[in-house]
Amino acid sequence: MAKSTIAAILAKLFHKSMECGEYPDCLKISQIVSVPKRSSPSIPSHYRPISILPTVSKIFEKIIYARVSSFLNKNKLLTNFQYGFRNNASTELAVSVIYESFLENMDKGKTTCAVFLDLSKVFDTVDHKILLRKLMYYGIRGKQNSFFESYLTNRKQCTKVNNYSSSFQTIKCGFPQGSIMGPLLFFIYVNDLPCASSFQTTLFADDTSLDLSHKDIKMLQLNVQNDLDKVDTWMRSNRLSVSYNKTAYMILTATRSQNCNFEISMNGVRIQQTDSQGCGVGSPVIRLQLRLRLLAILIIRLRLQLRLRLRTDSDLQLY
Repeated sequence: MAKSTIAAILAKLFHKSMECGEYPDCLKISQIVSVPKRSSPSIPSHYRPISILPTVSKIFEKIIYARVSSFLNKNKLLTNFQYGFRNNASTELAVSVIYESFLENMDKGKTTCAVFLDLSKVFDTVDHKILLRKLMYYGIRGKQNSFFESYLTNRKQCTKVNNYSSSFQTIKCGFPQGSIMGPLLFFIYVNDLPCASSFQTTLFADDTSLDLSHKDIKMLQLNVQNDLDKVDTWMRSNRLSVSYNKTAYMILTATRSQNCNFEISMNGVRIQQTDSQGCGVGSPVIRLQLRLRLLAILIIRLRLQLRLRLRTDSDLQLY
């Protein structure tokens, strides 16, 4: 009896909130706790801030998430290059796409440059005004857009360490880590990144791989640098921070004999080259290793698809 009574009250509250385009202020209060990223943290950056949100807020966010996600998927508004936290997508699928691209370009005698971007504190730096404009662009307008403006603004948080709590401060950008809506709003925020350059862009949440290929190594270096400048401009225009010192690139060539040491930079900072198995991946052994890895990933991918199909068939049998 109590459960149904509470559910009816919450349903009325949620409906009225969305109808008026306002998110209740009492659901925008969070407490920050620090979770260690490693076993022996010694400096503040070794901790990850997680927001403890009201339970009612999470219930409400699940409803909003379902509606917005359904709208975006129905209208095919999200890029196909995003593989994080989505149905029918996974880390394995993202890696298989990258591997397939590498192998295809090797077979064509092309050299591939893969740049792995490291973004810093993405959930904390998202600009609310830019996000609201993007929501409007994708069709979330009027009262719905006002609802998200209310959801994002006037949020307050405090930090708790052991038995001590700080005073509450207002959040002026970003959204809480640990929120239900956070990942989906971030996907919308970076949805147009693949259109910013000629790179084949693969996204898994905030992890970004940029791949470009060419038969001529000098032309590849020139093209990669030009497109990195475009990506950097996009990042700065969208107020996202790239950790240039942690960003790295890798070269995959058809033969070991090619000189693949070239310089690329972002915002004047030279990007470091990471290990790429001696640059050359054209030997039969390394090619076989890559193809075996790809085969293993494809098997996992087929298993996931089969599991989803079996689950769908089982659901259909219930009706």
